[in-house]
This record gives sequence, structure tokens and C-alpha cells, in this order.
Amino acid sequence: MKRLRAMVAGSSCDAANELYDEVARAGLVVMNVGGRLLVRPRRRLTPELAERIRAHRDELLELLRPPELPQGLRTERWPGPELLAGLPAEVAELAGPRSGWTPLSWAGRLRRLAERCEGLHPGRADALRRAAHVIERMNNG
Repeated sequence: MKRLRAMVAGSSCDAANELYDEVARAGLVVMNVGGRLLVRPRRRLTPELAERIRAHRDELLELLRPPELPQGLRTERWPGPELLAGLPAEVAELAGPRSGWTPLSWAGRLRRLAERCEGLHPGRADALRRAAHVIERMNNG
């Protein structure tokens, strides 16, 4: 599927496709997160492979770019500025749009983070839960 998108886009991504396959065979995952390439797990990344990834950065970012959906097909929404304005700054910042995330996947991530930090940082956990609630309320009525 990734190859098809690159070919349809008309870009010369043969090297990026081959590199993407090589990275996968090495047990690594490469992701486009907000226009940045992330490779995990980093401990498995060899210097040679890291250099090749850097050399083909733009092609890999294009290959891994999430497809744009037409406006009418988008079902999840981020809270708008009018809703965020009435929230504490910390909660509003957490509930705002995130590149590379859908609103409900980000809300789930916030809830998991809240569970993990509850014991050490109860105030932060509460802010994370409140931000998740705002996002979920926007999308679940």
C-alpha cells in the first residue's frame, strides 16, 4: 500500500520503498510523526542505516504521510478554540490538535498516561484525564 501511494504520487521513491522494506526486515519501525522521522527501537539502528535514512528523509516522509481525507469524511474533531478558552491552560494545551494523532487515539493516550503517573503526579494525571474527557465529549456527543 505504501508503495502504491508513492507511485501514484508520481515521485521517484524506489529507493525509499526499498529502504522502508530493509528497515522492516531489520526489525525496526519508521514513522512520520508531525513531519519528523522516528525510528524504533533506536538501539537496533546501525550507523550505516541511520545515514541512509537521513539521506532519504524527504522521500520517507512523503511515503509515510497519512492520506488526507475529504472534509465530509472526517468523523473525529479536535476541540475548537472556543471550548479550549474556558479550560485551565495545562488542560487546553493537552486537548489541542496533535499532528500524527486522531482526536480519539490521542484521548486514549492521555488516559493511559494518566494511569501511569497517578501515583507520583496526581495533579498532572487529573489534567490528562480532563483533556481526554474534553476530546471524547467533542466526538461522542
